[in-house]
Amino acid sequence: MRSRNAPFVHWNDPRSTRREPRAGRSVHARPSCRLGQPVVGFWPAGTGPILSVGRIIETPDCVAEGALHLAAVEPRFAWALELTGPLPLRRRKDGFEALLDAIVSQQLSVAAADAIWGRLKERGLVGPRNLLNASEDDLRACGLSRQKIRYARELARARIRYAALREAPTDEVIATLIEVPGIGRWTA
Repeated sequence: MRSRNAPFVHWNDPRSTRREPRAGRSVHARPSCRLGQPVVGFWPAGTGPILSVGRIIETPDCVAEGALHLAAVEPRFAWALELTGPLPLRRRKDGFEALLDAIVSQQLSVAAADAIWGRLKERGLVGPRNLLNASEDDLRACGLSRQKIRYARELARARIRYAALREAPTDEVIATLIEVPGIGRWTA
């Protein structure tokens, strides 16, 4: 039996709840949830630092697995989960439109950003080609400032391979995106 503070390896396999001690590491893996970058974590709450491999939540099973884990370690979460039922998978879209939407929304109220985004969509100006072909007056008529027009066009010219970014490590994704004016680490 391991001591309360001993680090362990935990395989998140639905067929196994096995936990084994291993020098300062906790590895979480499941075929339906891709492995991500290592992050420092703690287990159990506050008992000591361990290395944990983060994962990208891709399926409703990933969400359910995480919710069940939280319910097992925190009774109040178990109670809340009973009240709410299964948690939904909420994923943001990625790609050009998502980044353009982030640029449009920066420093604006939700209502103002939604209005500008609606006008851009209505006029078909949310794709890179159409955005580059639009006049500055057309983009200003949608509500974009000169600075945001510059950022939007820089994004369109960047020709980012979004499919490749989905498989890239987080640091590489951030490095690629922050090369585009108007996209900082927070947006990336």
